[in-house]
Amino acid sequence: MKQHRIFTWASAICAILLFCSHSLPVQANSAAVYWQGASSIGVITSDDDCPIEVKSETLTLQIPEFPQTHYDTLEEFLAYSGQVSAEYMFYNPTDSTVTVRLLFPFGATPDYGVLYDSTHGESLYNSDTDKFTITVDGKEVEKSIRYSLTDYNDPFDLSTDLPRLHDGFVQDDFYAPDLPVTRYTFSIRDVDTDTYSAATIAWDMNSYDGATKIYWPDLSGLHTQEDGSLRITGWADTANSLTQYAIGAPLETLPEWKFYQNGGVMDQEEIPGTAVLLTTETMTFQDFALSGWSESSGVSDTDWYNAVVEELRSDDFEASHDLVFLSRYAQNFSGCLMRWYDYTMTLAPGETLTNLVTAPLYPSIQSDYEPPIYEYTYLLSPAQTWSRFGDLQIHLQTPYALIESSLEGFQKDTEGYYLSLEGLPERELVVTLSASDQPTRPLIQGYGIYLLSGIIAAIVLFSLCLFLFMRICKHRGSSRK
Repeated sequence: MKQHRIFTWASAICAILLFCSHSLPVQANSAAVYWQGASSIGVITSDDDCPIEVKSETLTLQIPEFPQTHYDTLEEFLAYSGQVSAEYMFYNPTDSTVTVRLLFPFGATPDYGVLYDSTHGESLYNSDTDKFTITVDGKEVEKSIRYSLTDYNDPFDLSTDLPRLHDGFVQDDFYAPDLPVTRYTFSIRDVDTDTYSAATIAWDMNSYDGATKIYWPDLSGLHTQEDGSLRITGWADTANSLTQYAIGAPLETLPEWKFYQNGGVMDQEEIPGTAVLLTTETMTFQDFALSGWSESSGVSDTDWYNAVVEELRSDDFEASHDLVFLSRYAQNFSGCLMRWYDYTMTLAPGETLTNLVTAPLYPSIQSDYEPPIYEYTYLLSPAQTWSRFGDLQIHLQTPYALIESSLEGFQKDTEGYYLSLEGLPERELVVTLSASDQPTRPLIQGYGIYLLSGIIAAIVLFSLCLFLFMRICKHRGSSRK
Protein backbone atom coordinates (compact mmCIF):
# COMPACT_ATOMS: atom_id res chain seq x y z
CA MET A 1 0.00 0.00 0.00
CA LYS A 2 2.84 2.36 0.87
CA GLN A 3 4.62 1.49 -2.35
CA HIS A 4 1.41 2.22 -4.24
CA ARG A 5 1.20 5.69 -2.65
CA ILE A 6 4.86 6.36 -3.54
CA PHE A 7 4.20 5.33 -7.14
CA THR A 8 1.11 7.55 -7.28
CA TRP A 9 3.04 10.53 -5.86
CA ALA A 10 5.88 10.07 -8.37
CA SER A 11 3.42 9.78 -11.26
CA ALA A 12 1.74 13.02 -10.20
CA ILE A 13 5.08 14.86 -10.14
CA CYS A 14 5.97 13.56 -13.61
CA ALA A 15 2.56 14.61 -14.92
CA ILE A 16 2.97 18.11 -13.47
CA LEU A 17 6.44 18.40 -14.99
CA LEU A 18 5.14 17.23 -18.37
CA PHE A 19 2.27 19.70 -18.21
CA CYS A 20 4.59 22.60 -17.34
CA SER A 21 6.97 21.79 -20.14
CA HIS A 22 4.12 21.94 -22.67
CA SER A 23 2.23 24.87 -21.22
CA LEU A 24 5.16 27.32 -21.19
CA PRO A 25 5.23 29.50 -24.33
CA VAL A 26 7.96 28.30 -26.67
CA GLN A 27 9.88 29.92 -29.50
CA ALA A 28 12.19 27.10 -30.47
CA ASN A 29 13.65 28.37 -33.76
CA SER A 30 17.07 30.08 -33.86
CA ALA A 31 16.04 33.00 -36.07
CA ALA A 32 16.83 36.55 -35.04
CA VAL A 33 14.21 38.27 -32.90
CA TYR A 34 15.71 41.78 -32.89
CA TRP A 35 16.59 44.10 -35.77
CA GLN A 36 18.39 47.42 -35.31
CA GLY A 37 16.76 50.53 -36.74
CA ALA A 38 18.18 54.02 -37.16
CA SER A 39 17.80 57.09 -34.96
CA SER A 40 17.03 60.53 -36.36
CA ILE A 41 18.53 63.52 -34.66
CA GLY A 42 17.15 66.76 -36.04
CA VAL A 43 18.73 69.84 -37.57
CA ILE A 44 21.92 71.13 -35.99
CA THR A 45 24.36 73.80 -37.10
CA SER A 46 28.08 73.34 -37.69
CA ASP A 47 28.74 76.85 -36.31
CA ASP A 48 29.21 77.02 -32.53
CA ASP A 49 28.42 80.76 -32.51
CA CYS A 50 25.35 80.67 -34.74
CA PRO A 51 22.85 83.37 -33.57
CA ILE A 52 19.83 81.82 -35.32
CA GLU A 53 16.90 80.95 -33.05
CA VAL A 54 14.30 78.19 -33.40
CA LYS A 55 10.93 79.76 -32.68
CA SER A 56 9.14 76.42 -33.00
CA GLU A 57 9.44 72.89 -34.36
CA THR A 58 6.70 70.59 -35.59
CA LEU A 59 7.90 67.01 -35.60
CA THR A 60 5.80 64.46 -37.47
CA LEU A 61 6.45 60.73 -37.49
CA GLN A 62 4.44 59.26 -40.36
CA ILE A 63 4.03 55.53 -39.77
CA PRO A 64 1.29 54.15 -42.02
CA GLU A 65 2.97 50.73 -42.08
CA PHE A 66 5.63 48.74 -40.28
CA PRO A 67 8.77 47.64 -42.11
CA GLN A 68 9.52 44.01 -42.81
CA THR A 69 12.40 42.23 -41.12
CA HIS A 70 13.79 41.21 -44.51
CA TYR A 71 13.60 42.51 -48.06
CA ASP A 72 14.55 40.39 -51.05
CA THR A 73 14.79 43.23 -53.56
CA LEU A 74 15.66 46.90 -53.56
CA GLU A 75 12.25 47.73 -54.99
CA GLU A 76 10.49 46.15 -52.02
CA PHE A 77 12.70 48.03 -49.57
CA LEU A 78 12.14 51.37 -51.31
CA ALA A 79 8.38 50.83 -51.21
CA TYR A 80 8.43 51.16 -47.42
CA SER A 81 6.76 54.50 -46.66
CA GLY A 82 7.68 55.36 -43.06
CA GLN A 83 9.21 58.83 -42.76
CA VAL A 84 9.89 61.68 -40.37
CA SER A 85 9.38 65.34 -41.15
CA ALA A 86 10.68 68.21 -39.05
CA GLU A 87 9.37 71.70 -39.74
CA TYR A 88 11.40 74.48 -38.15
CA MET A 89 10.61 78.17 -37.88
CA PHE A 90 14.02 79.86 -37.86
CA TYR A 91 14.49 83.49 -36.84
CA ASN A 92 17.47 85.80 -37.32
CA PRO A 93 17.51 88.24 -34.38
CA THR A 94 20.60 90.12 -35.57
CA ASP A 95 21.06 93.21 -37.77
CA SER A 96 23.19 91.25 -40.24
CA THR A 97 22.48 88.72 -42.96
CA VAL A 98 23.36 85.26 -41.69
CA THR A 99 24.18 82.23 -43.86
CA VAL A 100 24.07 79.10 -41.78
CA ARG A 101 25.22 75.59 -42.67
CA LEU A 102 22.75 73.00 -41.42
CA LEU A 103 23.21 69.28 -40.79
CA PHE A 104 20.48 66.70 -40.25
CA PRO A 105 21.84 63.28 -39.21
CA PHE A 106 19.36 60.46 -39.74
CA GLY A 107 21.26 57.28 -38.97
CA ALA A 108 22.71 54.43 -40.96
CA THR A 109 20.69 52.13 -43.17
CA PRO A 110 18.95 49.63 -40.85
CA ASP A 111 20.18 46.07 -40.76
CA TYR A 112 16.97 44.88 -42.39
CA GLY A 113 17.51 47.23 -45.33
CA VAL A 114 18.94 46.31 -48.72
CA LEU A 115 22.53 47.54 -48.96
CA TYR A 116 23.62 45.65 -52.06
CA ASP A 117 22.17 45.60 -55.55
CA SER A 118 22.82 42.09 -56.86
CA THR A 119 21.58 43.09 -60.32
CA HIS A 120 24.22 45.77 -60.83
CA GLY A 121 26.74 44.42 -58.34
CA GLU A 122 27.15 47.58 -56.28
CA SER A 123 26.61 48.81 -52.75
CA LEU A 124 23.78 51.24 -52.03
CA TYR A 125 23.98 53.76 -49.24
CA ASN A 126 21.56 56.51 -50.25
CA SER A 127 19.06 54.75 -52.50
CA ASP A 128 16.25 55.40 -50.01
CA THR A 129 16.78 59.17 -49.85
CA ASP A 130 15.90 60.17 -53.43
CA LYS A 131 12.22 60.60 -52.57
CA PHE A 132 12.88 63.01 -49.68
CA THR A 133 13.38 66.75 -49.95
CA ILE A 134 14.37 69.82 -47.97
CA THR A 135 12.48 73.05 -48.50
CA VAL A 136 12.78 76.63 -47.25
CA ASP A 137 9.51 78.58 -47.38
CA GLY A 138 8.14 75.90 -49.71
CA LYS A 139 11.02 75.97 -52.20
CA GLU A 140 13.28 72.95 -52.51
CA VAL A 141 16.93 73.63 -51.67
CA GLU A 142 20.00 71.75 -52.76
CA LYS A 143 21.32 69.20 -50.31
CA SER A 144 24.17 66.75 -50.23
CA ILE A 145 24.32 63.51 -48.28
CA ARG A 146 27.39 63.13 -46.13
CA TYR A 147 28.68 60.07 -44.27
CA SER A 148 30.68 59.45 -41.13
CA LEU A 149 31.71 56.30 -39.29
CA THR A 150 29.28 55.21 -36.61
CA ASP A 151 28.66 52.23 -34.39
CA TYR A 152 25.26 50.93 -33.31
CA ASN A 153 26.72 50.07 -29.93
CA ASP A 154 27.40 53.74 -29.21
CA PRO A 155 24.54 56.26 -29.09
CA PHE A 156 24.82 59.45 -31.09
CA ASP A 157 26.94 62.05 -29.36
CA LEU A 158 27.24 65.50 -30.89
CA SER A 159 30.74 66.12 -29.51
CA THR A 160 31.95 62.82 -30.99
CA ASP A 161 30.02 62.44 -34.23
CA LEU A 162 30.07 65.99 -35.58
CA PRO A 163 33.92 66.22 -35.63
CA ARG A 164 33.97 63.12 -37.84
CA LEU A 165 32.65 65.16 -40.76
CA HIS A 166 35.40 66.86 -42.78
CA ASP A 167 35.24 68.79 -46.04
CA GLY A 168 38.57 67.31 -47.13
CA PHE A 169 40.82 64.43 -46.19
CA VAL A 170 41.20 64.45 -42.41
CA GLN A 171 44.60 65.51 -41.11
CA ASP A 172 46.27 62.91 -38.88
CA ASP A 173 49.71 62.66 -37.30
CA PHE A 174 50.27 59.22 -38.82
CA TYR A 175 47.74 58.47 -41.55
CA ALA A 176 48.20 60.64 -44.62
CA PRO A 177 47.15 60.17 -48.27
CA ASP A 178 50.77 59.66 -49.40
CA LEU A 179 51.74 57.31 -46.54
CA PRO A 180 53.24 54.13 -48.09
CA VAL A 181 51.40 50.83 -47.73
CA THR A 182 53.07 47.54 -48.68
CA ARG A 183 51.04 44.48 -49.57
CA TYR A 184 52.71 41.10 -49.13
CA THR A 185 51.18 38.04 -50.78
CA PHE A 186 52.25 34.56 -49.67
CA SER A 187 51.53 31.09 -51.01
CA ILE A 188 50.88 28.43 -48.36
CA ARG A 189 52.45 25.09 -49.20
CA ASP A 190 53.44 21.70 -47.76
CA VAL A 191 50.60 21.54 -45.24
CA ASP A 192 48.97 18.13 -44.76
CA THR A 193 45.40 19.34 -45.20
CA ASP A 194 44.10 15.78 -45.50
CA THR A 195 45.10 15.13 -41.90
CA TYR A 196 44.62 18.70 -40.66
CA SER A 197 41.68 20.16 -42.55
CA ALA A 198 41.62 23.18 -40.18
CA ALA A 199 45.36 23.75 -39.89
CA THR A 200 46.49 27.13 -38.53
CA ILE A 201 49.23 29.48 -39.71
CA ALA A 202 50.67 31.86 -37.12
CA TRP A 203 53.19 34.66 -36.62
CA ASP A 204 54.64 35.74 -33.28
CA MET A 205 54.50 39.52 -33.51
CA ASN A 206 56.53 41.74 -31.16
CA SER A 207 55.68 45.33 -30.28
CA TYR A 208 56.87 47.91 -32.78
CA ASP A 209 57.96 51.53 -32.55
CA GLY A 210 54.79 52.90 -34.16
CA ALA A 211 56.32 53.30 -37.61
CA THR A 212 54.26 50.42 -39.04
CA LYS A 213 50.69 49.20 -38.56
CA ILE A 214 49.99 45.59 -39.54
CA TYR A 215 46.71 44.65 -41.19
CA TRP A 216 45.88 41.00 -41.90
CA PRO A 217 42.37 40.80 -43.41
CA ASP A 218 41.99 37.06 -42.73
CA LEU A 219 43.25 37.10 -39.14
CA SER A 220 41.21 34.67 -37.05
CA GLY A 221 42.77 34.62 -33.59
CA LEU A 222 45.07 36.32 -31.07
CA HIS A 223 47.12 34.76 -28.29
CA THR A 224 49.44 36.62 -25.92
CA GLN A 225 52.66 34.70 -25.27
CA GLU A 226 54.63 34.53 -22.02
CA ASP A 227 57.34 36.79 -23.47
CA GLY A 228 54.74 39.48 -24.25
CA SER A 229 54.67 38.83 -27.99
CA LEU A 230 51.37 38.44 -29.77
CA ARG A 231 50.68 35.29 -31.73
CA ILE A 232 48.31 36.18 -34.56
CA THR A 233 46.73 33.28 -36.39
CA GLY A 234 44.72 32.46 -39.49
CA TRP A 235 43.64 29.39 -41.41
CA ALA A 236 46.36 27.63 -43.39
CA ASP A 237 44.38 27.49 -46.62
CA THR A 238 46.59 26.04 -49.34
CA ALA A 239 43.97 26.79 -52.00
CA ASN A 240 44.21 30.56 -51.51
CA SER A 241 47.02 33.03 -51.00
CA LEU A 242 47.66 34.92 -47.77
CA THR A 243 47.72 38.73 -47.91
CA GLN A 244 49.15 41.04 -45.31
CA TYR A 245 49.57 44.84 -45.28
CA ALA A 246 52.25 47.01 -43.67
CA ILE A 247 50.84 50.53 -43.28
CA GLY A 248 53.77 52.90 -42.99
CA ALA A 249 57.35 51.67 -43.11
CA PRO A 250 57.82 48.31 -44.92
CA LEU A 251 58.70 45.28 -42.82
CA GLU A 252 62.43 44.99 -42.16
CA THR A 253 62.11 41.21 -42.00
CA LEU A 254 59.36 38.94 -43.24
CA PRO A 255 57.18 37.10 -40.71
CA GLU A 256 58.52 33.77 -39.44
CA TRP A 257 55.43 31.74 -40.19
CA LYS A 258 54.67 28.60 -38.20
CA PHE A 259 51.97 25.99 -38.70
CA TYR A 260 49.85 24.18 -36.13
CA GLN A 261 47.30 21.41 -35.91
CA ASN A 262 43.58 22.08 -36.33
CA GLY A 263 43.03 25.38 -34.59
CA GLY A 264 45.98 24.72 -32.27
CA VAL A 265 48.49 27.39 -31.37
CA MET A 266 50.62 25.63 -28.74
CA ASP A 267 54.25 24.91 -29.62
CA GLN A 268 53.86 21.18 -29.15
CA GLU A 269 51.10 21.18 -31.79
CA GLU A 270 53.36 22.53 -34.57
CA ILE A 271 53.21 20.78 -37.95
CA PRO A 272 55.22 21.11 -41.20
CA GLY A 273 54.36 23.86 -43.67
CA THR A 274 55.85 26.78 -45.60
CA ALA A 275 54.71 30.25 -46.66
CA VAL A 276 56.45 31.49 -49.80
CA LEU A 277 56.43 35.19 -50.68
CA LEU A 278 54.86 35.61 -54.11
CA THR A 279 54.60 39.38 -54.59
CA THR A 280 55.41 42.65 -52.86
CA GLU A 281 53.38 45.66 -53.98
CA THR A 282 53.55 49.27 -52.84
CA MET A 283 50.65 51.71 -52.85
CA THR A 284 49.67 54.91 -51.08
CA PHE A 285 47.45 54.95 -48.02
CA GLN A 286 44.85 56.81 -50.08
CA ASP A 287 44.78 53.93 -52.59
CA PHE A 288 44.52 51.45 -49.72
CA ALA A 289 41.71 53.34 -47.99
CA LEU A 290 39.71 53.71 -51.20
CA SER A 291 40.23 50.15 -52.46
CA GLY A 292 36.68 49.18 -51.45
CA TRP A 293 35.10 52.46 -52.54
CA SER A 294 32.96 52.92 -55.63
CA GLU A 295 31.59 56.18 -56.97
CA SER A 296 28.32 54.41 -57.72
CA SER A 297 27.81 53.82 -53.97
CA GLY A 298 26.86 57.47 -53.53
CA VAL A 299 29.48 57.99 -50.81
CA SER A 300 32.14 60.56 -51.64
CA ASP A 301 35.76 59.44 -51.70
CA THR A 302 36.47 62.01 -48.98
CA ASP A 303 33.86 60.60 -46.58
CA TRP A 304 35.00 57.03 -47.29
CA TYR A 305 38.66 57.87 -46.69
CA ASN A 306 37.82 59.67 -43.46
CA ALA A 307 35.77 56.71 -42.25
CA VAL A 308 38.80 54.44 -42.75
CA VAL A 309 41.01 56.81 -40.77
CA GLU A 310 38.39 57.06 -38.02
CA GLU A 311 38.21 53.30 -37.68
CA LEU A 312 41.99 53.10 -37.46
CA ARG A 313 41.97 55.81 -34.80
CA SER A 314 39.35 53.97 -32.76
CA ASP A 315 41.26 50.69 -32.87
CA ASP A 316 42.40 50.37 -29.25
CA PHE A 317 44.66 47.39 -29.86
CA GLU A 318 47.08 49.19 -32.16
CA ALA A 319 48.42 51.28 -29.27
CA SER A 320 50.29 48.30 -27.78
CA HIS A 321 51.09 46.07 -30.74
CA ASP A 322 50.57 48.14 -33.89
CA LEU A 323 47.98 45.64 -35.09
CA VAL A 324 44.78 46.92 -36.71
CA PHE A 325 41.62 44.95 -37.46
CA LEU A 326 39.45 47.19 -39.68
CA SER A 327 36.47 44.84 -39.42
CA ARG A 328 33.99 47.51 -40.55
CA TYR A 329 36.23 48.57 -43.44
CA ALA A 330 36.58 44.92 -44.50
CA GLN A 331 32.80 44.73 -44.89
CA ASN A 332 32.60 47.96 -46.91
CA PHE A 333 31.16 49.77 -43.89
CA SER A 334 27.88 47.94 -44.32
CA GLY A 335 25.48 49.54 -41.83
CA CYS A 336 28.29 51.57 -40.20
CA LEU A 337 27.97 54.92 -41.94
CA MET A 338 25.94 57.67 -40.30
CA ARG A 339 24.07 59.65 -42.94
CA TRP A 340 23.69 63.42 -42.80
CA TYR A 341 21.84 65.98 -44.88
CA ASP A 342 24.13 68.94 -45.50
CA TYR A 343 22.64 72.24 -46.77
CA THR A 344 22.75 76.00 -46.24
CA MET A 345 20.17 78.68 -45.56
CA THR A 346 20.44 82.48 -45.61
CA LEU A 347 18.33 84.76 -43.39
CA ALA A 348 18.16 88.53 -43.73
CA PRO A 349 18.18 90.71 -40.57
CA GLY A 350 15.02 90.01 -38.56
CA GLU A 351 13.81 87.45 -41.10
CA THR A 352 11.83 84.31 -40.22
CA LEU A 353 11.97 81.28 -42.53
CA THR A 354 10.21 77.91 -42.43
CA ASN A 355 12.49 74.95 -43.08
CA LEU A 356 10.96 71.51 -43.73
CA VAL A 357 13.19 68.43 -43.68
CA THR A 358 11.96 64.93 -44.51
CA ALA A 359 13.94 61.72 -44.06
CA PRO A 360 13.35 57.95 -43.89
CA LEU A 361 12.26 56.56 -40.52
CA TYR A 362 13.41 53.14 -39.41
CA PRO A 363 12.42 51.51 -36.12
CA SER A 364 14.15 48.77 -34.21
CA ILE A 365 12.05 45.60 -34.43
CA GLN A 366 11.50 43.06 -31.68
CA SER A 367 9.66 40.11 -33.14
CA ASP A 368 9.56 37.93 -30.05
CA TYR A 369 6.39 39.78 -29.06
CA GLU A 370 2.99 38.81 -30.45
CA PRO A 371 2.37 40.94 -32.39
CA PRO A 372 5.90 42.42 -32.83
CA ILE A 373 6.78 45.80 -31.32
CA TYR A 374 8.54 48.65 -33.14
CA GLU A 375 10.66 51.26 -31.37
CA TYR A 376 11.22 54.67 -33.01
CA THR A 377 13.90 57.03 -31.75
CA TYR A 378 14.30 60.75 -32.42
CA LEU A 379 17.08 62.47 -30.47
CA LEU A 380 16.06 65.91 -29.23
CA SER A 381 19.05 66.84 -27.06
CA PRO A 382 21.33 68.03 -29.92
CA ALA A 383 18.84 70.86 -30.55
CA GLN A 384 19.99 72.39 -27.27
CA THR A 385 22.94 73.82 -29.21
CA TRP A 386 20.66 76.46 -30.75
CA SER A 387 20.81 79.88 -29.10
CA ARG A 388 17.09 79.60 -28.34
CA PHE A 389 14.49 76.91 -28.85
CA GLY A 390 10.76 77.62 -28.62
CA ASP A 391 7.74 75.34 -28.71
CA LEU A 392 7.76 71.71 -29.84
CA GLN A 393 4.78 69.92 -31.39
CA ILE A 394 5.03 66.16 -31.90
CA HIS A 395 2.60 64.20 -34.07
CA LEU A 396 2.47 60.44 -34.48
CA GLN A 397 0.45 59.81 -37.62
CA THR A 398 -0.25 56.10 -37.37
CA PRO A 399 -3.12 53.61 -37.12
CA TYR A 400 -1.16 51.55 -34.61
CA ALA A 401 -1.26 51.49 -30.82
CA LEU A 402 1.17 53.55 -28.76
CA ILE A 403 2.57 51.08 -26.21
CA GLU A 404 5.26 53.16 -24.51
CA SER A 405 6.73 56.64 -24.75
CA SER A 406 9.72 58.28 -23.11
CA LEU A 407 7.72 61.54 -23.00
CA GLU A 408 4.49 61.72 -21.03
CA GLY A 409 1.32 63.45 -22.15
CA PHE A 410 0.55 62.07 -25.61
CA GLN A 411 -3.10 62.52 -26.52
CA LYS A 412 -4.98 60.46 -29.09
CA ASP A 413 -6.51 62.20 -32.10
CA THR A 414 -8.00 61.23 -35.46
CA GLU A 415 -4.54 60.80 -37.06
CA GLY A 416 -2.86 59.01 -34.18
CA TYR A 417 -1.28 60.86 -31.23
CA TYR A 418 0.05 64.33 -30.47
CA LEU A 419 2.03 66.12 -27.78
CA SER A 420 2.62 69.85 -27.22
CA LEU A 421 5.66 71.03 -25.26
CA GLU A 422 7.06 74.41 -24.30
CA GLY A 423 10.74 74.12 -25.06
CA LEU A 424 12.88 71.04 -25.33
CA PRO A 425 12.28 68.14 -22.93
CA GLU A 426 15.16 66.66 -20.97
CA ARG A 427 14.65 63.23 -22.53
CA GLU A 428 14.96 61.93 -26.07
CA LEU A 429 11.84 60.88 -27.92
CA VAL A 430 11.45 57.10 -27.95
CA VAL A 431 8.07 55.60 -28.80
CA THR A 432 7.03 51.96 -29.10
CA LEU A 433 4.18 50.93 -31.38
CA SER A 434 2.41 47.67 -32.10
CA ALA A 435 -0.58 46.38 -34.03
CA SER A 436 -2.15 45.50 -30.66
CA ASP A 437 -2.39 47.66 -27.56
CA GLN A 438 -1.37 44.65 -25.46
CA PRO A 439 1.41 42.72 -27.21
CA THR A 440 2.55 39.67 -25.28
CA ARG A 441 6.02 38.24 -24.94
CA PRO A 442 6.79 34.55 -24.40
CA LEU A 443 8.12 33.87 -20.93
CA ILE A 444 10.92 31.76 -22.34
CA GLN A 445 12.41 32.12 -25.80
CA GLY A 446 14.67 30.09 -27.99
CA TYR A 447 16.20 26.96 -26.62
CA GLY A 448 16.03 28.29 -23.07
CA ILE A 449 12.82 26.31 -22.59
CA TYR A 450 14.74 23.07 -23.02
CA LEU A 451 17.47 24.17 -20.64
CA LEU A 452 14.97 25.20 -17.98
CA SER A 453 12.96 22.02 -18.46
CA GLY A 454 16.14 19.97 -18.05
CA ILE A 455 17.04 21.79 -14.82
CA ILE A 456 13.53 21.31 -13.42
CA ALA A 457 13.53 17.65 -14.42
CA ALA A 458 16.92 17.09 -12.75
CA ILE A 459 15.75 18.75 -9.51
CA VAL A 460 12.51 16.81 -9.45
CA LEU A 461 14.26 13.54 -10.27
CA PHE A 462 16.84 14.09 -7.54
CA SER A 463 14.12 14.95 -5.01
CA LEU A 464 12.11 11.93 -6.03
CA CYS A 465 15.10 9.56 -5.69
CA LEU A 466 15.97 11.04 -2.31
CA PHE A 467 12.37 10.67 -1.16
CA LEU A 468 12.20 7.07 -2.35
CA PHE A 469 15.54 6.27 -0.73
CA MET A 470 14.40 7.70 2.61
CA ARG A 471 11.07 5.87 2.43
CA ILE A 472 12.74 2.57 1.61
CA CYS A 473 15.25 3.00 4.44
CA LYS A 474 12.45 3.82 6.84
CA HIS A 475 10.41 0.85 5.62
CA ARG A 476 13.36 -1.53 6.06
CA GLY A 477 14.01 -0.11 9.51
CA SER A 478 10.41 -0.71 10.45
CA SER A 479 10.53 -4.29 9.07
CA ARG A 480 13.59 -5.18 11.13
CA LYS A 481 11.83 -4.10 14.26
